[in-house]
Amino acid sequence: MKVSEQMNLIPELGFSWRPLTASDSAEFQALANRIEDADGLPYRTSESEIFDLFNDDAHMRCIGGWKDDVLRCYAFVRIREANLTHAMCQGGVDPQYRGIGIGGALVAWLTDTAKGLLETAEVTSEDTKLIEFYVEMGNAELEYHLNGLGYQWRRSFYDLRAPLISQPSYVELNSLFSIEPWQHFTESEILEVENRVSYEQRQRSPQSLATWLAGRSDFKPEWSFVAVDNRADRPVIAGFLMASAYEQDWQVLGWKEGNIDQIAVLEEYSAEPLAEALITATMRAQFKDGMNHTATGLSSTNASGALGIYKNLGFETVATAKLFSLSV
Repeated sequence: MKVSEQMNLIPELGFSWRPLTASDSAEFQALANRIEDADGLPYRTSESEIFDLFNDDAHMRCIGGWKDDVLRCYAFVRIREANLTHAMCQGGVDPQYRGIGIGGALVAWLTDTAKGLLETAEVTSEDTKLIEFYVEMGNAELEYHLNGLGYQWRRSFYDLRAPLISQPSYVELNSLFSIEPWQHFTESEILEVENRVSYEQRQRSPQSLATWLAGRSDFKPEWSFVAVDNRADRPVIAGFLMASAYEQDWQVLGWKEGNIDQIAVLEEYSAEPLAEALITATMRAQFKDGMNHTATGLSSTNASGALGIYKNLGFETVATAKLFSLSV
């Protein structure tokens, strides 16, 4: 179904609908920030994040609704090359135009568009295909629309934060293991470990190097580290941690913080405290650079062990979100 046909569901609003592109990044960011401010969210989307969205290698459809030459709502669905069975959806409506049916229309458009994209994805017919929405805590209206279309709450996500009042102590490792700077290894070497962990834990297809490097405008290699097994003649990467600085959020938060975007350790090293050592290494680096807190996110699917590790290092849960999905 074409965008214009779908949006005829609410023609009385007088909106002009068209696909959004990277040239709309400034208007897109301004709308996202108005929504985030009205909803009291503890972050602000940057223009570079919007630009990264359009320059990702994902299969994506993105539309915007304009009123009086101002972008008032958006919706996008994308499927990453590394996970062709999952279509991730997101949308938003300007606070001035809520309560008049736009949100429900966008959720319906996203669902229909995601189904179309998943039909063309190059996966086997036996693979379960899912359309997914993240729902921020307290967004009852979006939950209402999703429930009405048959979506189910699949799992939760937790935002964690630890204060950096003093420099954390090092975690003691076996002398044959070490924590090394990210820059000591090539991206291809680290990606190989990421692909192995993704398959071990989630049976996901391997990422390409281009996908791995996409969306890194806030990445901080100096806060990112690699766990190394030195028992063989050549060092072997056992795990890694990626960290970023979302500086656009600091004014809203009222402090400076670093973010742990991803941490992965190969299953064969689960008996070693490599995760603790990686987390402590980035906390030390962030403390040295004047950060007040370290933050991260955690899924309920792997929260049992990881949550205990974070709690022992001073992290507390500060917010939750839900993942709703629809099987197609």
